[in-house]
Amino acid sequence: MTISPDWIPFLRKFPFFAGFREEDLRLFTEKMEMLSLPRGAVVCRAGEDTDAFYLVLSGRARKVEPGREAKTVAFLSRGDALGEMGMLTGEPRIHTTIVEATAEFLVLHKKDFDDILAKAPHLAVPISRLLSTRLLEARRHLPTSGPTAQIYVLLGPASPADQVVLAVNLGIALAEQTRKRVLLMDILENGRSGVFARALGLDPVRVGEHGLREEDLLNPDMIHRLCAAHPSGLELLSLPRSLMEGKFAGLIYSFLNGLRRSHDFVVAVVAGPEAPSAKAALEEADRVLLAEKSGTPSLEASARQATAAGVPPDRQWTIRLEEGPFSPGGTDVFRVPWKSVLTPGRSPVLTPDAEPARLVLNRLARRMGGVSLGFAMGAGAALGYVLVGFLKVLEKYGIYPDVIAGTSRGALIGSFYAAGKSPAEIEQIALSVNKSKIWSLMDFMIPIPRQGILMGAQVLKFLKTTMGARTFADLNLPFACVATDIMNGEEVVLNQGKVAEAVRASLSLPFFFRPAFLNGRYLVDGGLVNPVPTSVVAAMGADVLVAVNTTAKPSEKRIPGFHRRKIRRAGFWKGPNILQVMIKTIDTMQFGIAQTRKEPAQLILEPDVSAFTWADFHRAGDIIRLGEDYIEPMIPKIKSFFPYFNPPAK
Repeated sequence: MTISPDWIPFLRKFPFFAGFREEDLRLFTEKMEMLSLPRGAVVCRAGEDTDAFYLVLSGRARKVEPGREAKTVAFLSRGDALGEMGMLTGEPRIHTTIVEATAEFLVLHKKDFDDILAKAPHLAVPISRLLSTRLLEARRHLPTSGPTAQIYVLLGPASPADQVVLAVNLGIALAEQTRKRVLLMDILENGRSGVFARALGLDPVRVGEHGLREEDLLNPDMIHRLCAAHPSGLELLSLPRSLMEGKFAGLIYSFLNGLRRSHDFVVAVVAGPEAPSAKAALEEADRVLLAEKSGTPSLEASARQATAAGVPPDRQWTIRLEEGPFSPGGTDVFRVPWKSVLTPGRSPVLTPDAEPARLVLNRLARRMGGVSLGFAMGAGAALGYVLVGFLKVLEKYGIYPDVIAGTSRGALIGSFYAAGKSPAEIEQIALSVNKSKIWSLMDFMIPIPRQGILMGAQVLKFLKTTMGARTFADLNLPFACVATDIMNGEEVVLNQGKVAEAVRASLSLPFFFRPAFLNGRYLVDGGLVNPVPTSVVAAMGADVLVAVNTTAKPSEKRIPGFHRRKIRRAGFWKGPNILQVMIKTIDTMQFGIAQTRKEPAQLILEPDVSAFTWADFHRAGDIIRLGEDYIEPMIPKIKSFFPYFNPPAK
C-alpha cells in the first residue's frame, strides 16, 4: 500500500529528505510503501544487493555482523533509516537486520528510486551532497556527527517593541520546552544592537573588530564567551550589523556554521530581508519565521526574499500577532493573542495575564524543538467520552496536545478541542446530550431507509451550532479526521474544507446513517479502516504519539438494550437477531484493525469501558470520570516524553 502526501512532514525528519522541496517529496510518497514485519523476521541479509531502503515507523530491529556470533552493532527504532547509502553507492549490504519487536516500515525500492531520479534529475544535487558528506566522514574514520543546530530566522514588520517581546519569549519557550542550548542572536543596526539582552536586564557582550580578528569563529567555547546568559537557559549574542556587513562580511557564513556546533537551536533576528547580513542568514536558515501583526502590511515581500534565498514556502512559518478575533490560518500559521501583551517599562517576559499568548509560543517551541505531542483520538461512540476526561487531566498538569487526528467520536471531540474549546466546555456539551436530545437528532429516512436508517441532517445541524462555518484552516490546532469511502473501502483523511461536514462523515456509522457525500465520495465511519488514527497524526508531523483505543474485544462489549445470556440451544427465536449480528460484525472488524493501527504510538491508552455500551450517551459524566481516573496514574509516564518537565523547571 503506497502512502499519501500527508506523510511529507514525517519524511522531512530524515536527513536523506531534508534538502528536498515539497513537490519532490510528493514523488517519493507516490512510490513508497508500508511494510509490517513480525518479531524474528529478517529485513535484509549481509551480502545481498541493496535493492531498497527502509524508514522505521514503529517497533524495533537490530543490525548484526555476519558470522557465528552475530554480534549486534546497532538497534533501530522509530525515526531511523536503513540502507539509503547502499542504495546510492550500489554496495551490497554490510549487516543483517532482524526485527526485535513487530515493526512497521516505509519502503522505497531502488527501481522506484531510479524512476524518481529520471523524472527529477535535479535531485542528484542534494543527494550528491549527502553522499559526499557521508563518504568524507567514513574516510576520516569519524562517527556520524549527528544532527547539527537548527537555524531559524525571524523576519517581519512588527514594531521594535513587538519584536523584542516576541523574540525573547520565543527563545525562552524554546529553551524551556527542549532543555537544549538555545541562542537568540540579533544582527541589527548599531543603535539596537544588544536590545534583547538589555530588555532582560543583562549586559550584552560587546563584539568588536579586534575580538573577531583574534578569535577562532568555529570554536564553540569562543562563541559561548561572546554570549550573555539568562537564568532560563537562553543565551544572547549581539553582532552589530555594521560589523558583519563591513570587514567581516565574508566571515558570516563561517560564523553561522560555527553556531551549529555550539548550540542546538539558533533564533536569528535580522534588520530586514534586503540587508546583506540578512541575506546570508536566510541562505543558511533551516526555516524562516514570518511575523506579522494585525493591521500592518503583509509579509509577501519577506516571503519572496526568503524563497529567493533558498528557503522554500513549505519551510516558512507565519506568526500572526492578533489583537482582535482570530483570522484564518493553517498548519504552519501560529496565531498569537497579542492584546495587552506589551507592558511598557517592565520585563518583556510574558506575565500570567498573557497566558493564551504563552501557550501558543510554547506550542511553536515544541514544533521547532521536535517534541510536539500528537493525540490520536480513536473511535468508540459514547465510549469516546473518556477523551474528555483525558484532556481535563492533561491540561491540569500542563500538558497540551499540539496535533490531533480523530476517528468517529474522536473526530467530534478532537474538532471541538482544535477549535479552541476547553475540556470543561466540551464536558458541558457532552452532559447536555440527554435521552431527549438523542431522540431529537434521529431524523429517520421515510418511507424507505434506502441508504441508512437516519438521514444525518440533524447531526450535521448540531455540529454546525458548535463549529459554525469553520474550515480546517480556521482551527487553532492542526487537525484531521478519518472517514471510509464505502464504494471502494479506502481510507480518506479529511483536512480541508468545512470541519462540520468532515466530522459528520467520520462518524457516519454504516447502516445507521446515510453515507455523507463529500468531495465526490460516499463516506462513512472511519472506524471501518482506521479506528485508532496513529498513522495519521504521525504523518502530520507530530513527534510524541499518544493513541486512545476504546475498541475492546467483542466478547467484552455489550450491545445496547441486550443483556448477556448464555444461548443453550438453537432455534428461530434463540440465536442473535440481525441487529446483534450487525453490531458484533462491526465490533469484531474494528477490534482486529485497531490492534494493528495503534502500534506506532509511544503510549497507548486503553481504558476498561466494559461497564458501558457505545450508546450510553446519557452517561457522559460517568464515562468522563472513568477517563480521568484511568489517565491520572499515567501522568509521570507522559511527562517523561517532554524535556520541559525535567528538573530544573523554572
